[in-house]
Amino acid sequence: IPVYADNGANMAVIGEYFFGIGRGSRNIVYINCGVGIRTGVISSGVLIRTINNSEDAFAHMIVDAGGEPCSCGNSGCVESYASILKITKKFTDKNKKLKNINYIDVCNLAEKKESTAFSIIMDAAMHFGIGLSNYIRLLNPYLIILSGPLIKNSRLFYDECRKTAIEKCHIDGSSIVFNRGGYFKNKSIAVGSSAMAVEMLINPKWF
Repeated sequence: IPVYADNGANMAVIGEYFFGIGRGSRNIVYINCGVGIRTGVISSGVLIRTINNSEDAFAHMIVDAGGEPCSCGNSGCVESYASILKITKKFTDKNKKLKNINYIDVCNLAEKKESTAFSIIMDAAMHFGIGLSNYIRLLNPYLIILSGPLIKNSRLFYDECRKTAIEKCHIDGSSIVFNRGGYFKNKSIAVGSSAMAVEMLINPKWF
C-alpha cells in the first residue's frame, strides 16, 4: 500500500487546517515549543516548505546578534533562548545546589513569581516574541497556534510572547488570532498524518 511521510510540524498544521481550529482559514502558523522549536506554515492554502524541508527555520531566526550560543553553531537564535533545554540549563546554572530540576519545575516556579525562574521565562518569552513579530511581518498569518510542552506548562510564557509579538510588529492585536495548543493539542500530528494520506489520494498536487 502507499506510504507517505513528512515532518511533524507540517503534519500538525495540516491537521489543524483541515479539521481543527484552522478550518476556514487559509493562513496559519503552527509552532511547537519543546526540546527544539518546530514550525509548520500554510499560506494562501499552500503548505510552505523550507530549505531541505526543515521544520526549524523559525527556531534559528537570529533575534540577538552576538547573543546566546545556539546548537546550530550560530548565536542569538530564538531556540537559544526559548527551548526547554536552554530554560532548564539557565536555571540550574544559577542554582547549582538544586538537583533533578526540569523545565516543568522552572515553569511552576515562574508562575509563583520565584525571581530566577520568572526572569528566565520572561527573557525567553521576550526573545521568542521578537522572532514571532518578524515572522508575522513576513507571512501575514491570520491564525497562530502555539503548542508544545513549554506552552502547555507556562501560561506566563504564552501570554508574554504573544504580548511582545503584537507590540513589536505594531499591528492591531484583533487582526491576528492566537491559540494556545490548537484544537487537537498533542494529537495534531496524528490527525494531520491521517489527513495527508487521504489528501494524497484525492489531491496529490496539494503537497
